[in-house]
Amino acid sequence: MAAAQKHVLRVYVARDTLKLTLLERPKSVEELKEIMQERFKPRLDGDFSLHYEDPDFDGDLCLLLDIQELPEKGTLRVVRSEGDTSSTGSSDTDILPHVPALQRQKSWPDHFVVPGFGYEMEHILDEGNRVYEESGKLLKLKRSQKSEILKKMSETIYTFKPYPHEKELAMAAQALIIAHPCLRMTAGEDGELGWKRHIGYKVASYRNNLAKAGVAEVAINTGRRSRNNPDNDHPHQNIKKARKAEVNYIINLPKDQTPATLETMREEIIHEVEKTERNQLVIGRLMNTTYALRRQEIVGALVAPRVRDVVDRWPALLMESQVFAEFHRINNVNLRNQFYKELDRHMPKLITLFRGKATKTGKIAEELAKLMRIYDLQEQRDTNMRRALVLRALPVYLREDASKFFRTCNSADGPDLTDTPVALLTVVMDDTTDVALFSPESICIVVEDEILAVNLPPEGGFVPTVDESIRQELQGQFHLNRMYKTGDVILGGIFAINLFSADSDLTFTSEPQLPTCYGIDITGFRQAQTMAFAINEINRNSNLLPNVTMGYSLYDNCLQVGIGFPAALTLVSGQEEQVTLEENCVGTPPVLGIVGDTTSSNSIAISTVLGLYRVPMVSYFATCSCLSDRQKFPSFFRTIPSDAFQVNAMIQILKHFGWTWAGLIISDNDYGVHAARSFHSDLGPAGGGCLAYTESLPWGYNPAELRRVVDVVKKSTARVVIVFANKSRTINFMKEVVRQNVTGLQWIGSETWTTAAVLQTPHFTPYLGGTLGISIRRGEIPGLRDFLLQIRPDLHHNNTDGNSRVNQFWEHTFQCRFAPPPAGWVEAGGELCTGQEVIETMENELVDVSNLRSEYNVYKAVYALAYALDDMLQCEPGRGPFSNNTCAHLQRLEPWQLVYYLEKVNFTTTFGDQVSFDENGDTIPIYDIMNWVWLPDGRAKVQRVGEVKRSAFKGEELTLDEDKIFWNFESKQPPRSVCSESCPPGTRMARKKGEPECCFDCVPCSGGKISNTTDSMKCTSCPEDFWSSPQRDHCVPKKTEFLSYHEPLGICLTTISLLGTCICVVVLGIFIHHHNTPIVRANNSELSFLLLVSLKLCFLCSLLFIGRPKLWTCQLRHAAFGISFVLCVSCILVKTMVVLAVFRASKPGGESSLKWFGSVQQRGTVLVLTSVQAAICTVWLVSASPVPHKNTQYHNDKIVYECAVGSTVGFAVLLGYIGLLAVISCLLAFLARNLPDSFNEAKLITFSMLIFCAVWVAFIPAYISSPGKYADAVEVFAILASSFGLLVALFGPKCYIIMLRPERNTKKAVMGRGTTN
Repeated sequence: MAAAQKHVLRVYVARDTLKLTLLERPKSVEELKEIMQERFKPRLDGDFSLHYEDPDFDGDLCLLLDIQELPEKGTLRVVRSEGDTSSTGSSDTDILPHVPALQRQKSWPDHFVVPGFGYEMEHILDEGNRVYEESGKLLKLKRSQKSEILKKMSETIYTFKPYPHEKELAMAAQALIIAHPCLRMTAGEDGELGWKRHIGYKVASYRNNLAKAGVAEVAINTGRRSRNNPDNDHPHQNIKKARKAEVNYIINLPKDQTPATLETMREEIIHEVEKTERNQLVIGRLMNTTYALRRQEIVGALVAPRVRDVVDRWPALLMESQVFAEFHRINNVNLRNQFYKELDRHMPKLITLFRGKATKTGKIAEELAKLMRIYDLQEQRDTNMRRALVLRALPVYLREDASKFFRTCNSADGPDLTDTPVALLTVVMDDTTDVALFSPESICIVVEDEILAVNLPPEGGFVPTVDESIRQELQGQFHLNRMYKTGDVILGGIFAINLFSADSDLTFTSEPQLPTCYGIDITGFRQAQTMAFAINEINRNSNLLPNVTMGYSLYDNCLQVGIGFPAALTLVSGQEEQVTLEENCVGTPPVLGIVGDTTSSNSIAISTVLGLYRVPMVSYFATCSCLSDRQKFPSFFRTIPSDAFQVNAMIQILKHFGWTWAGLIISDNDYGVHAARSFHSDLGPAGGGCLAYTESLPWGYNPAELRRVVDVVKKSTARVVIVFANKSRTINFMKEVVRQNVTGLQWIGSETWTTAAVLQTPHFTPYLGGTLGISIRRGEIPGLRDFLLQIRPDLHHNNTDGNSRVNQFWEHTFQCRFAPPPAGWVEAGGELCTGQEVIETMENELVDVSNLRSEYNVYKAVYALAYALDDMLQCEPGRGPFSNNTCAHLQRLEPWQLVYYLEKVNFTTTFGDQVSFDENGDTIPIYDIMNWVWLPDGRAKVQRVGEVKRSAFKGEELTLDEDKIFWNFESKQPPRSVCSESCPPGTRMARKKGEPECCFDCVPCSGGKISNTTDSMKCTSCPEDFWSSPQRDHCVPKKTEFLSYHEPLGICLTTISLLGTCICVVVLGIFIHHHNTPIVRANNSELSFLLLVSLKLCFLCSLLFIGRPKLWTCQLRHAAFGISFVLCVSCILVKTMVVLAVFRASKPGGESSLKWFGSVQQRGTVLVLTSVQAAICTVWLVSASPVPHKNTQYHNDKIVYECAVGSTVGFAVLLGYIGLLAVISCLLAFLARNLPDSFNEAKLITFSMLIFCAVWVAFIPAYISSPGKYADAVEVFAILASSFGLLVALFGPKCYIIMLRPERNTKKAVMGRGTTN
């Protein structure tokens, strides 16, 4: 069980403050009063009322009528009833005036005058205004100060009107802000929206206080029976509505009206109702005007009049349109919506109760079960039927007699209406089925035994049928700014004739009224007139739609989807009075198609609904690419290219001028959002560039947001800005651009504002001069100017249906007003329009037909529908395109049939343009490219500088005459707009992390790679024998490297080699010259000569290692080197062996050893040892011959020419064999080093072999570690070093003796037997 609810209250009684604690909520207000009287005796003797602080009204005091409003913790104020002298009363009742409603003579003023406040309050406001003017600081009021202002404003408003309208409250709030600007609030454009709301609350609270004080004018439910009023009459007389804060009142008579004039209007209503064709607009207007008179007769009467008497006096009250209209006039509530809202909310619970009851036994259960079975059949199919079933079951469940309200009769019999105060009469066919009760032939409304409304259409059940029967009247006739012409067939049109509309009341507490449009747009007006002209031209053309007269019904959407959408529904649903059907329910559709709407957002909303019924819609200005989706918009066509093509056209311009970095400004609607998607998907490095930013322009004038967007534009490095937005938003944006003095930008405009004259003024030209824009294709319409010059106002329909737009244009053009003029117009010197003014004498945009663009699209749209209808009417029976080869018939035309012909339409205009639609409903795309030229007078002239179009064969083509383009820059040249400068050849683009693709760094190509184009994405590798140039923009042959004769190293080695050769020749010459001397003859002079020859060959073979390697040099160098050194070492080896043999033979028993070392044996040994090396070289050259090789491993940018050894084993064997012989020679020489001889050659051999071995041992690691040509240099150096070592070591001492110490060149000296000095 839930815990009791505790209440802690602060109670003000006169000047005392008391505390009241309640453990639980009282059952009623009266019980609460009794509790308070008992606790607070004697303070609360007598009658009083209670007021509480209502949070819904910012804590203002409201009368406590319902105990449920009692707060758990809050404040109550005791207010003494009038005449009670037991208390001094409260300030709330002291100020209440007692002005009877019917005696109030003041009407609402044209200019509300703010009342004066108390001296202290006035001083505070004066000081606040002064501070506000100096610093802009707003005044912060205390709660008591704010309450004082609101109370005084409420008193003043009440003296004019007890129930002010929203506009009147706004006027009072605005006057307060104007008088005291320091009171501005943040809400609303002028800061008065918050005050308007607070004043409204305070006025309502003020009326409550007056009602409690007994003021009859605002009395709330004064006729209700209660414990305090047990003998009161029937409560209906004075009860308006039992809802919180709603009251009955007797409204003042309209301004400038008297009871006599209103009575005359009442008679006009009766006369209009009796007509066969009623003018609903006239009746509605007169009923609104006479409402005050009706309230005085009905509410103010002492005895409530009978319904029949009221109907006789006001017969229009029972018209379907006026039933709901009158209810709305009384309480500002939409009865139908409120009823169904509550019914739908309670329906699930009611169905649960009904089903539970239906499971039991008894007559009621059987009836409920029967109704629930029918409900189950309809549950997923018809909402209205389900509502009807629930209402039928409700009285059954409550055990009430439903027949008292729901009456049914057979269509063949008359109804029995005896004792029927009020009922819904359902007329059914002669059918006894249950479902027949819910599918009646018609519905009637019965009041006080009489049928007051008959033959209501029975669509969906009896209760919903009442609603459906007055559906059109409930919606109201949508005749806002309509232009109409009758015809056999009607075309609808929706145009933006006015640019602005006053905000409607969208509080959802009352039916919204038709908005007031203002700010006429001459272009929109000319578009509408162009449609009228096209239809007139078609009617005069005997070759197009002969015997068929076309009419039109045109509406002004005021650029609002909330106006354009109901206008379209009005057109297609046939709410016009001229729509009639034949007796067999056939006839032409209300409209064949609609030309419109102006904007993409409106077209999306409208075409979404029209597409469900395949009603054709041909737009002349909706460009959103989303409308090309045939799944969503199957009946939408347009004579203007899609935004997808417009975006591509802009990208073509960006590509043409090399602008890769651009900003995008869009409007935050379908027009801008879908364009932004196309830009982001199509624009890129491959598509022409990147977007630096994408910003949305706000709806309406939002200075803070506009400043933010302009700041983004200023801070960006993009010099090109694309503005893809509606004209009104672009105007606001450009105003902020001018205010912040943003210059140096190249603007690209979409078709909505490229030709906007309002931006071509000297105020904008310094900033917008040079703009490039996309514009609709210009066309020519012969005869249009003459047609426009014939326009005349209708003096009998000023500011009403029909010709009101022409009258508005007339007043705008000639700056006059039609009679009756606004108050003060004539006094201020204004002129009255006569209708005889001559348009041609005025400089106006209407008759300027030199730049027809959107009008040309309207012209093509009308003709497209006409040609489609003409093709349909020319269909031959039996050869039609539809099922069974049937043709469409005008009297039985289905909308989708006209769509079929519209898809196939193909014609050529008088201007020479072909008109047809593709599979998406889009026309052949073509746009003009426009440029804004800055004229000397400061204005801008928009000139055509090219076009962009799409053809089936060439694709998209951009044609520009650059010589005609005006550039608003000092250089008079196109600007440069890039995020990063182009990467030159030799570099590649490297994208910056986290930034668009157009923002990149230029990275030089690495070695061996090049890029020979600008903005290269990657570098390409050079061929194997080529390397990148220093600029990395082309490949050059790689440098070749080898041990050349022309380089210093090669020259040195060559010189040394030749020097060694020469020395060998000289030594050989010396030895030949002194061949008979002992020093030469000692130890086999023949071997010495052979050794010198081999050393000479060793020196010369080094030359084979210098120069560009060739096949023969590679093959010869190692073979010559190996054989020469083996020959040399072999000679040394044999000489060493001979020395050992000679000394052994000198010992006893050793004579036999010399026979093995004779001359022949020595020569044979050398030959054999050399032949082995020759064999090794031969095998090597045959099996794996050394070849020239281009080595790129050492240097990427060089080719090292070298000789590949072919076989490493062969090379190792060659060197190993030389080494083997050298080691053996060294060992033998070492053994013979101490033999007794003055000139022991073994020592010289030992020393030379040590040098030889040391050189070649060091050669191996040096050779392996030396790259390229240096390996050859090392080998040459080793050859030369070892050769010089052998030459010097072996022949140096001998040459010394021969040349410098000839005295030692004797046998005795050589044999060591003589002493020499």
